[in-house]
Amino acid sequence: MRTRKAARDAAAPGASGAASGVARVLPLLSFGTLVTAAVVPLAAALYLATSTTWTAVERALLLRGR
Repeated sequence: MRTRKAARDAAAPGASGAASGVARVLPLLSFGTLVTAAVVPLAAALYLATSTTWTAVERALLLRGR
């Protein structure tokens, strides 16, 4: 695993600021998988809870007059 110093040194000495920035961010990209794995199930659960609640309330209001 590369260290931050190694990532900084990987950029060419005369590299532009953008290339230096990319070299700094590159080691952190592996954490994107962890963030995605944490957020996607939460989003799915929130969707299911909202959809179920909405449907239950809608049915209760529509069937109230019967």
